[in-house]
Amino acid sequence: MEWDIFGVRSAVTVMLQENNVLFEDMGKNLDNHENLCNLMYDVIILGMRRSFSYDDPTIVMAYQYGYIKFDRRYAVVVFNKIFATRISNYFITKYEQSKPHQQT
Repeated sequence: MEWDIFGVRSAVTVMLQENNVLFEDMGKNLDNHENLCNLMYDVIILGMRRSFSYDDPTIVMAYQYGYIKFDRRYAVVVFNKIFATRISNYFITKYEQSKPHQQT
């Protein structure tokens, strides 16, 4: 694999499709911490702006897990595009699992 734009895209695609400890833990953390799940949903899915504050335990948790960082204006942003994509996929899967099965 070459490290041009196509090689990097290919590597990211493979990484997002595999199951590894990092992504397993990410899913478990979102399942086990409703406030964390809500924060990530607000930021990634709804595009809401949340202020970064060390006084907010949920934001501190997300920061300690490495899911978020803060920008120049101290707004919460997802740490990287891979995490944003993987967490978006988590929410899509949860939504699809909550719907009754439909026949096509």
